[in-house]
Amino acid sequence: MSMNIGGAAKASGVSAKMIRHYESVGLFPEAARTDSGYRQYTAKEVSTLRFVRQSRDLGFSIEQIRDYLFGGGYPDPVSNAEQLSFLFFFYLVEGIDAENQARAKVLK
Repeated sequence: MSMNIGGAAKASGVSAKMIRHYESVGLFPEAARTDSGYRQYTAKEVSTLRFVRQSRDLGFSIEQIRDYLFGGGYPDPVSNAEQLSFLFFFYLVEGIDAENQARAKVLK
């Protein structure tokens, strides 16, 4: 089942304008198009949009989300809650590692 950008926006809670923005900054791949040029989104793409919205709501930057999504950060398919948990853990560990490296420099 596929839906147009309006349907994807409604189903994901991300405005059509933001979907286009996410596509333009490379956070979300450009959607397939119909012969008449309308964007078409699958259920998986809508799920990814939900994940992006929830991640942004939690304060993750576009760069962090992009790194996570395109760095193979989450297994597929998993629920948005599981994805958010992985994303949080991914950046928590990265932050701890950066703190430890800073401490090591100070102690040298």
